[in-house]
Amino acid sequence: MTRLGPRSETTRKARLLQAVGEALYGHLYKRNLARGLGISRSTLHLWLAGAAPRRDVVSELSDLVERERDSLAERNLVLTGVRKILSDERTKQQKIANAGNH
Repeated sequence: MTRLGPRSETTRKARLLQAVGEALYGHLYKRNLARGLGISRSTLHLWLAGAAPRRDVVSELSDLVERERDSLAERNLVLTGVRKILSDERTKQQKIANAGNH
């Protein structure tokens, strides 16, 4: 098996940065990904262009994915509660409207 050289490794990390960024934030991911990693956008641009990060980017991306997943799970709970409130309100309005029609 051929071991990847430093250039291949940085290219793979750049692809990972892009893939994770797009998966989490869509095609306009760079600002949010930089914020999530605690780096400047210019540093992110350098990494995406192939500069070798001096950090464990794979671990940081993994941690970021976990944080975002947890945040989405919390938001899902909130949205489920809001949906229930709206559904209950709609049911009340329908009952009032039906009572007025009789």
